Amino acid sequence: MLVGGAGRQKGGHACPPFLLSTWRCRPPLRAAHAGGNVLNRPAKNIFCAIFCAIFCAITATAGLAAELGIGAVQELGFGKFIAGAGGTVTLSAAGARTAGGNVQLVPSGSWNAAQFTVSGDPNLSYSVSLPADGTVAMFSGANSMALGGFTSNPSTTSQLGGGGTQTLMVGATLVVGSGQARGAYSGSFAVTINYN
Repeated sequence: MLVGGAGRQKGGHACPPFLLSTWRCRPPLRAAHAGGNVLNRPAKNIFCAIFCAIFCAITATAGLAAELGIGAVQELGFGKFIAGAGGTVTLSAAGARTAGGNVQLVPSGSWNAAQFTVSGDPNLSYSVSLPADGTVAMFSGANSMALGGFTSNPSTTSQLGGGGTQTLMVGATLVVGSGQARGAYSGSFAVTINYN
């Protein structure tokens, strides 16, 4: 029979209520012989202590976070330019466009950094992984231009807002060959995000 309240044996030491009808828990024996040998505890006291330890384990908990997502809002656009003897066209994550080498920018038209929306659990931090150099290119038929030097804002790590979303801007550098063939070039690249 289980006893509802905590019991005490003579001497004021508490016994677990679920063990009162079976075992009598005793305080540890601390007396020693003159030779220094500590008296052994009764075997049933040891069993009582082990049984108590099992029932005193802490509770395990777990929380399931919302899946981290990313959606494209605006493409990466370099606008128009003249290749000349070759060089580069760079778009910063803020959308500023600059030319390097002998490339000449055409001021008409539009250009813009890529824009994404990151979503997930509010206030959680995440990391951003951008393509490595030499892995992305833009094509126009058989002609191509390498795309690299990717940058982002926020950069490698950031934190979602209280609403669970954040805007991510991405820029890159386009490598233009000497006498690069005219045409409308296009391509694609991947941005990877993970919770920290």
